[in-house]
Amino acid sequence: MYKNRMLATISPSALCSAIAAASTSMVALPSAAQIVGLEEVIVTARKRQETLLDAPLAVTAFSGDQLRAEGLRNLSDLARVVPNLDVATDAQAQIYIRGVGARNPGINYDSGVGIYVDGAYLSRMQGGLLDNVDLASVQVVRGPQGTLFGKNTTGGAIIYTTNRPVDGWEGDFEVRVGNYDRQDFKGTVNVPLIEGTLNSRLSAWSVHRDGYIDNEWDDSERNEEDRVGGQGQLRWLPTDAVTIDLNLSYSETDQAGFGQDCNPIDQPGAGFLAEQLAPLLLETTGKTYAEHCADNGALGKDDVINDYFTPDTKEEIWQGIATLEWELSDSLSFKSISAWRDIESEGPTDVDAVGIALLTAGASTPATDGFQTDIFSQEFQLTGSTLNDKLSFATGLYYFEENGTVNLASGQGPLSADRFPGAPFPLPGDTNFLFYNFSLLDTETDNESMAAYVQFDWDLADQWTVSAGIRYTDETREFRRTRLVPDATVGNPPAQPLGGVIGGEVSAWLLPGGIETFNIAHDWIASIDPQNDQTVSVDSDDWTPMVSLGYSFENIGWVDNGNAYLTYSEGFLSGGVSEQLDPVSGELGTFKPEEVKNYELGVKLVALDNTLSINTALFYMDYTDRQLTSVKLNPTTGAPQGTAINAAESSVMGLEIETVWLPLSNLELTANLTLNDGDIDEFDDTQILGGGAGNELGLDCIELDTAPLEVCSIDRSDEDLPRLPEYSYTLGARMDFSVAGGTLTPQISYNYRDSVEYCQDRGSCVSGAYNQDRENLSASLTWSNETWRIRLWGNNLTDDRYISGGQFVTDTLGSIAGHYNAPRTYGADLGFKF
Repeated sequence: MYKNRMLATISPSALCSAIAAASTSMVALPSAAQIVGLEEVIVTARKRQETLLDAPLAVTAFSGDQLRAEGLRNLSDLARVVPNLDVATDAQAQIYIRGVGARNPGINYDSGVGIYVDGAYLSRMQGGLLDNVDLASVQVVRGPQGTLFGKNTTGGAIIYTTNRPVDGWEGDFEVRVGNYDRQDFKGTVNVPLIEGTLNSRLSAWSVHRDGYIDNEWDDSERNEEDRVGGQGQLRWLPTDAVTIDLNLSYSETDQAGFGQDCNPIDQPGAGFLAEQLAPLLLETTGKTYAEHCADNGALGKDDVINDYFTPDTKEEIWQGIATLEWELSDSLSFKSISAWRDIESEGPTDVDAVGIALLTAGASTPATDGFQTDIFSQEFQLTGSTLNDKLSFATGLYYFEENGTVNLASGQGPLSADRFPGAPFPLPGDTNFLFYNFSLLDTETDNESMAAYVQFDWDLADQWTVSAGIRYTDETREFRRTRLVPDATVGNPPAQPLGGVIGGEVSAWLLPGGIETFNIAHDWIASIDPQNDQTVSVDSDDWTPMVSLGYSFENIGWVDNGNAYLTYSEGFLSGGVSEQLDPVSGELGTFKPEEVKNYELGVKLVALDNTLSINTALFYMDYTDRQLTSVKLNPTTGAPQGTAINAAESSVMGLEIETVWLPLSNLELTANLTLNDGDIDEFDDTQILGGGAGNELGLDCIELDTAPLEVCSIDRSDEDLPRLPEYSYTLGARMDFSVAGGTLTPQISYNYRDSVEYCQDRGSCVSGAYNQDRENLSASLTWSNETWRIRLWGNNLTDDRYISGGQFVTDTLGSIAGHYNAPRTYGADLGFKF
């Protein structure tokens, strides 16, 4: 008989034999005296409990024990073991499934991958890294989940479930040490309060690792980790039929941001801004941008020269989730999930990746408030079965509200000199020329979404099941944008405005008292341009249906049992309002919702006397108005800006295979393979180029007033889709041995991803510099018994280095910039449980 590790209490010895996280099934490796066999996996990705074998979904599931045994500490670690999952971490987590996600952390942009904690939707990238502490399970569902999980799941969903309080005292504590001064702690204690009625559970954690990038600009370390958090839970059982859970959590991040490497690139038309600013840079710094970039690149991957307007990334997140479950009868249950989330964040980006104050995005100053948002959601679910359990159903109502403000500065400078750019003589006295093209964007966003859904499963016959469902979503998004400019009294004595150097507003001053009188903590005043105060609202609604036909079988040759399914599903990703002005009209631009139709054929097998598991999914995803990113020219400031843009038609076709084999009672082998073919069929965009480059490239261009710049129409349908590897595979092996009153478990895992594309603008995609292969070799040696566990581990043992984050733009400055993944890391974990 199968055991259910997600539903039942696990003996400590079972921990020692948790499966390798590269597999899709949870496997308990028994001792030599027991029968070898795969363990049944229970998943809840369809809002009800069912076996992984029966679920007509491409889903990878992990128990909390597996996450701990494999050293998967946060969401980013899952990317090395889950097929078609990619997680990049700059200040926030950028998550992609099957090449679908989002880069922009702005409050009015959403990701195509939904993250859920205890049923509550987390809408923002901020705080999305999610340290894996006291979890019952994590499920990664691939493909659109628009019926049960709603908007913003065009790529898939990641579902976190925490451990609930139980009767009885128990605890689990672990410390981790490693190179780069790794010092982590996490601990959980379960405290019973009223037997059979009220229980509590408390967790705390801290994560610390020194940076592995040295910044010569200020002798700081970049790319560090420094997070703390806590979680408190209560479970109240007022009656046998009612369960009430309350989960309150807090997390805080305060760590040095990422340091970017930089190398100039010789590409036609690339670097229009660097060329435009060349006289200014030569006068104020003595070098061109390309020379500054080359100085940075000459230091190598782990040494940089980056200036930072604000040095650290900071986040504070409060979250509360209240869940009520009411068993109305043996076949009908009601659930209410209420959630709120409060986020405060700041994390500036050094866009230029050099050691001069050239381009900065999202800077915090004493006069700015940063990123703040309040989120509330409410869901009511009704699930049950009828017709002698032949028909099961899930239906519900959902409401989501988000109110946020962003008050952050971005721009160019400050750069100063004792003369005007190009002038042969210095200014009189102590007067300085100052280039400072900054502005403050003060934005407010109100997002509201309402939905209703229903889905049912009907057992047509002993072997056939049909599933069908539909969801209706209605959404309103209002965005107000006010642009403020520096108060002219930025010095003492006051600065004298000179007018625009780039764009039409003040971007240069004379400082009569010298550069030391410049006040970086100046006030802000309203812009004189009426286009800099705009409000735009967009409404959208959509129906997202699904239908699936499943066929179960058993005892066919070497196959013990299995299930095949054919699914059609739809999803959509919210459209919205761009944060920036349209470069042609000067109005706030909008972008359309992203819609997808998914066709999926899956086969799941258990074979060879329950020792072999094979799960496969063949899929085709047809996208309309795929949301990608472009770079435009701000009509007011003349500075480049990132903006969302729709690619009219695109598609992804792929094959995912996940296998687990137990050839011996103490040996487990895993092998996973993905093959992908992504195509952009229609993607019209514009590209900003230096004068004359458009003709050289054979493009249709319009010369701008800010000559010698030109805007050229381009067809980007020849590019690869972002974050979608052409193929990837994972190989793993582990064994269990009885040693010294416990179990010794050596294991090894190797993951390889081919041709992962991280580019953003046209120039970066054409360059091929951000299209990279990636590998990770990990190994560990664990000894454990009923109370203690010791684990020695190493990650990225081959020391494979690749660009894992950054700006991924080339047209603007003519450079390849980004920060690299962590080098080889190693250490030890010591755990104790009771």
